[in-house]
Amino acid sequence: MVGRVLCARLSGLAVLACLLVGAAGLDSVSAETKHSPAAAASPAAPTEALDQRVEEEARVIEADIGQTLVELRQSLRAAVASASQVPGEIGAALARDSAEDGRGWLVEAVLSGLAAIVVGLVVAMAFERLTMARLPRPAPNADGEVRVADLLMRTLLRIVGTAILIVVGFVVIELVDTGVDVRHRTALILLVVFACARGALLISRAALSPETPPGVATADETARLRSWVTTFLVVYAVIAALDWWCLALGLSDEARDLAAIALSLILVVLLSALCVVNRRSVPAAFGRPVHLDRSLGSLVGRYWWVIAITYFVVAWFARGVHVLLDLPGSDGLVTAPVVLLFVGLILYGVLSLLVERIVPRGPVMWIGGPGGVRLRDYRDLAHDSAALIVLLIGFGALAHVWGAALVGSSAGATLVKVAAICVVGWIVYDMVRIAIDRKHAREGGIPNIVAEDEEFAPLPLGKSRLATLLPLARIFVLSAIVVIIVMMVLSELGVNVVPLFAGASIFGLAIGFGSQTLVRDVMSGAFFLVDDAFRVGEYVDLGGGSKGTVEKISIRSFQLRHQNGPLHTIPFGDIKQITNLSRDWAITKLPFTFPHGTDVEKVRKVIKKAGEALAADPVLGPHFLQPLKSQGVVEMDSNAMTFAVKFMTPPADASLVKRAVYARLSQAFIDAGLTFASSSVTVRIANDSDTPLTDEQKRAAAAGAAQAL
Repeated sequence: MVGRVLCARLSGLAVLACLLVGAAGLDSVSAETKHSPAAAASPAAPTEALDQRVEEEARVIEADIGQTLVELRQSLRAAVASASQVPGEIGAALARDSAEDGRGWLVEAVLSGLAAIVVGLVVAMAFERLTMARLPRPAPNADGEVRVADLLMRTLLRIVGTAILIVVGFVVIELVDTGVDVRHRTALILLVVFACARGALLISRAALSPETPPGVATADETARLRSWVTTFLVVYAVIAALDWWCLALGLSDEARDLAAIALSLILVVLLSALCVVNRRSVPAAFGRPVHLDRSLGSLVGRYWWVIAITYFVVAWFARGVHVLLDLPGSDGLVTAPVVLLFVGLILYGVLSLLVERIVPRGPVMWIGGPGGVRLRDYRDLAHDSAALIVLLIGFGALAHVWGAALVGSSAGATLVKVAAICVVGWIVYDMVRIAIDRKHAREGGIPNIVAEDEEFAPLPLGKSRLATLLPLARIFVLSAIVVIIVMMVLSELGVNVVPLFAGASIFGLAIGFGSQTLVRDVMSGAFFLVDDAFRVGEYVDLGGGSKGTVEKISIRSFQLRHQNGPLHTIPFGDIKQITNLSRDWAITKLPFTFPHGTDVEKVRKVIKKAGEALAADPVLGPHFLQPLKSQGVVEMDSNAMTFAVKFMTPPADASLVKRAVYARLSQAFIDAGLTFASSSVTVRIANDSDTPLTDEQKRAAAAGAAQAL
């Protein structure tokens, strides 16, 4: 029995090799196994006893596998030999069942099934029309989520209508039943196959609808994929009907085995052709276009069709072995992924509708503007969690189809617990990440964030202390969550995690003693952040030419972007002092020089009038924290006297306001007839004689004046 089970679970290549083994080779293997000498019964040492036991078990399994291969070959020969007898068996079955009431039952069964389908379809369509008429139609300009919710609701109503079709059709068949069992079963087969095909078509059309995000396939690719899926579903319905009908006719075991293998082969060929032709359309239809990078997702997106075809081929060989050896659990090996796909789409559609109704959409914020990337919120997390749960259920169902015991065995229970820990951990991780990222964006820590609602517009860069602290908190919190998940998984797998904590403590001490500079940098950064010495987006001067805008803060260093472009990375431990030029306010003082004799009061009035005009300006006025004021004469020399003005602005607006003040005062002084002092030097040369100066003396005087300037 062990060999039968092992053989039933062989891979596709191994099974193919087994089918090609000759009868003579199998007989020789069996004979050699039967007459092989036994090992010594009383070993001299425990090691020899263990080796003897292993060898005996290996010989038993080898003999069992050899016997199983012989049975497999005999069953295959019997099935092939019965191929010519299948038409005769079908004709005999039809004649035998017709003789029960003297009439041909096949036509009556088909008519009964068609009548049940028509009546059930009429009732189902009436139900769908009445229920969908009460649903509000989405507006033409409605967003994608509203349209998708409407599409899912209408698809679910049509699936409910399909269930009503089955119930009504079953009632019709029972009413017209005349007592012939095979006719009754044939009509039921037609009804059930039609209903299942209709439901699968509804699901496939909804999944491949242009309104369903996030598909990026072209219209031609989607149309081709939809036509292939429709063809497969129709063929699958016909094959399923034929398979069930062969069972209903009571054909021989060999004929049913051959029919099951042949019909499964047709499905494998059709599925393989669908995968090859639509190898690019399928990832694009589900929002995963094929990329050329080397990431795992890209590799799966490029070669998913190879994986699928390999599965179908291996599943077909495994089904053939199950059928020929009369082992249970072979019906859904080939088509299980397809069936689970449609069931999963139904379940995901229901969960998506619940998510749309229960989880509200957060304030919409775009990275890079409305045409950029939308910042994730909790509804996105709920959708992804629903998809992940459906995916895990599908893998569990597929494992059950292949005979893997996830419930009732220690290994299966451990696997389920590990999967549950990973799923819950991922949900918690993503939930914390979304909360921190959205708060970080609201605080102005993420550049180029645009909110659809002005009420939730982010703060200007550098205005929030949280924008500086949240990235560091994000690293610590998410790292802690990952460590906890890993520890829980290791503990569930039987690993003692207590020594890991002890080793981590020793490793941390070793790092602390051996990396004093690193510890100094980390501790200095912590104190700088606690003191709120600087924030992301602020302009700071560290002395020694290191100055710029804070762009990024890490655990041990931060980066400054100089106004000319260079990026400085400075460890916290190297900072001796910080001059923050972006905090609170900035006072700007501007000097103006006038020649001696200028009316000081006139200059003061011109400056006052210009300050009032700037304060009243709708564009420049809001930038002033204190208006433009005159400080009077602040300096005087032999050539001119210097007036000074000052004003207070936010630090980021100082340059803008400074340029505007220069332009406004310059024009105001000109309009008032005030001229600025010119830099001039008067050179007086004592000349007691009446002789005029020579050219050489004039040049010397000019040189002296130039030197004085």
